[in-house]
Amino acid sequence: LLDGKAFQEAAELLTELVAEGNAQAEYLLGAIHHRDLIDAKDPALVEKLFRSAAAAGVSDAMASLGNILISQGKRREGLAWQRKAEKADPRVGERVALVSAEIE
Repeated sequence: LLDGKAFQEAAELLTELVAEGNAQAEYLLGAIHHRDLIDAKDPALVEKLFRSAAAAGVSDAMASLGNILISQGKRREGLAWQRKAEKADPRVGERVALVSAEIE
């Protein structure tokens, strides 16, 4: 298993890729922050990274953003992102359906 130091190093490398405009890196960096794998809890940054990656077409980011928005009470916007994720990648859609069932 990776330890905190490895996640911190990964976050630093991903930050460089984000600066270059890499949407997949935005999603991964957001996921590291969202899951508290490093000591830098910043919900606003997580949402910003997921929004950017989702807008660039990263289906996992669309689904994750949808989940975050639903948890914030922004159900309509969250469900819209989840639907986009389902259309972009049916495998993501299966995971979205499971999470949506747990929320309701």
